[in-house]
Amino acid sequence: MPLLVGDRVSCSADKVLGKKPAKQRFGRLSATKELYGVVQETQGTGRSVKYIVHFSEVAVSKAFSSRSLKHQATDEASSDAPIPPSISVEAASPTLTLSAEQQEQEVDNTLNANLLHCNGIEWKVVEGVVEDWRCMPKFGAHILWGNDVDEARRTPLDYWMMSFPSQMLADISIWTSNCLPQGSANAKEDEVLAVFGALYSLTRTSEGRRDLWSTTEDGLFPAPRFGERYSLTRDRFEILLRCLSFCPAHEAIGDKWAPVRRLIEGFNQRRVEKLYPGWQLCVDESVSSWRGKDGDFCSDGMPHVTRIDRKPKGVGCELKDCADADTKVMLQLEIQEGAEVMVSKEYMAEYKLVGTAQLLRLTKPWHGSGRAVSADSAFASVATAVACRKNGIHFTGLVKTATRMYPKKYIDEVEFQELGDDITLTSSMEGHNIMAHAWGDKVRKCFVSTHSTTLPGKPSNKRRWREVLDEDGDEIGQTEVYNKTVKRKKVVEMYFDAASIIDINNHMRQGGLALEIAWRTQSWASRVVATVLGIVETDAYLLYKKFHPGSTKLSHSDFTEAVAKGLLLQKNVGAQAARRRLQSETEALPHNILPLNTLPMYNKDSEQCIATYASRLCHICKSPCKNYCNICSDTSKSQIVALCGLKSKQGSTCLVKHIVGATQ
Repeated sequence: MPLLVGDRVSCSADKVLGKKPAKQRFGRLSATKELYGVVQETQGTGRSVKYIVHFSEVAVSKAFSSRSLKHQATDEASSDAPIPPSISVEAASPTLTLSAEQQEQEVDNTLNANLLHCNGIEWKVVEGVVEDWRCMPKFGAHILWGNDVDEARRTPLDYWMMSFPSQMLADISIWTSNCLPQGSANAKEDEVLAVFGALYSLTRTSEGRRDLWSTTEDGLFPAPRFGERYSLTRDRFEILLRCLSFCPAHEAIGDKWAPVRRLIEGFNQRRVEKLYPGWQLCVDESVSSWRGKDGDFCSDGMPHVTRIDRKPKGVGCELKDCADADTKVMLQLEIQEGAEVMVSKEYMAEYKLVGTAQLLRLTKPWHGSGRAVSADSAFASVATAVACRKNGIHFTGLVKTATRMYPKKYIDEVEFQELGDDITLTSSMEGHNIMAHAWGDKVRKCFVSTHSTTLPGKPSNKRRWREVLDEDGDEIGQTEVYNKTVKRKKVVEMYFDAASIIDINNHMRQGGLALEIAWRTQSWASRVVATVLGIVETDAYLLYKKFHPGSTKLSHSDFTEAVAKGLLLQKNVGAQAARRRLQSETEALPHNILPLNTLPMYNKDSEQCIATYASRLCHICKSPCKNYCNICSDTSKSQIVALCGLKSKQGSTCLVKHIVGATQ
């Protein structure tokens, strides 16, 4: 039966509002909820007739076919169901009509009210936030040296030793010694440092690493002569580099990431002990580039390879990072070991979200400090902001896809007239204030924050190019550079000041130092070690630039050379100290080492002279030598105990063995 203007009808809430708005408004009852309305107008004829129905409960007017509507009896005596209380007498009257503007306004108000209700959180549009919810001062970072040495006297090597997990050096030398071939001398701490220095030296030359030990003077520049200058032969360097280990051998049996895990943990521990970060932190990701074997296809490949298309070197081992915004220095690193492993990490059981759990793990050493964390869309959500407040830190993030509980649909409905326009909404969840702020850039950007304000901030300067036109408006084939400024609020300014610091650190490591390129290797573990060593050197340079007086005179490449030379000289310093110590210890012993040319048999003016060239075989190592022990030799019987001198390569070893053998 056709409907008439003024008839009362009912329709499901899902058809009137749509499934999602109906669920947001009525919850679980949305599937069975019936809305009652009045037919206001008919359109069309025959089978194509449409009825404009006004539903006063939700203030919506909409066109429906007769199949979607259920006719309600107008005579109360003949109807079993009474008129719903939500429909007033005025609404049931066929004479009540609303203007088109009023209907449109009521529909907008209803839709806006639904869009501001997001999964149990009510958002409120506000003019702005003028008082910062983070009631703490903004402080800078400083280094915890542990001594009172004047900052001006500290060298680039001091900054590197502070940045590197030096507490692991003794263990690294032991683990490396256990991997050396039988018969090789054990690795020492100064040798490990010398290997690191030689690796950094590779970044300052375009030749291969074998050329660092070249002694040929046939070019424009002098030969490096690393073997002579730094007491590190190429064979010793190659064997130490091949056997360099950062964990005990037995740990690698059950843990695929064991070759680098302790190095990462030592790095994180060192940062907590030696660096006090500023008030603002940043969380992002880095990649240790790797194009070699994949652990999914072979047993000796990288256990988990990540592919990030948007990064220039986005294939390899992904590292989640936490950095200090004041110094741009990395504070914490975490290897991404694959989805199956990451779901069992700390905070996952409580918060369920991978990005939230990762951010909380990276910032854990500073929980309760009131610091502010900035992160991109990989971590940002309303849940992350609330979780940070629960753990005593603040959060600001760029929201893209994690829009649950975030008024993204409402923000998308708002039209901005020009670049720099914005809108701010506030809400409260579990007693914590939350701000949603949208900024009209070329692409609209949405932020969630628990601190900062919407007071005017420093405008964003965007560098642009444009064609130069003549007086007639024609192009003349030239371009000019200009700066385009876009207004923004404090919360946007604060986010972008911190959001790029990890990218800056990565660029300096990959494009400036480029140790991963200089150190060619087929071992995935060596590639990750190269990345960590690159981070250590880059951090040391950033700290040097930040705190050392007069640091502006030293470029990054000069800093790298100073660090490399300092590390290589550690072996010389250690060898010289050992010789001085051995000489002082042997002075009190009944052994006297003298040159062979003091014997009459090697004196050409003596009648007992048998040779003018004083040389014998050392009775310990059987190598040619020019010294002997005066106490143990019997010159009358020509029984000479020849020994290597203290200044020779094996001198200290041969002398110790001789003394020990003589006293037994």
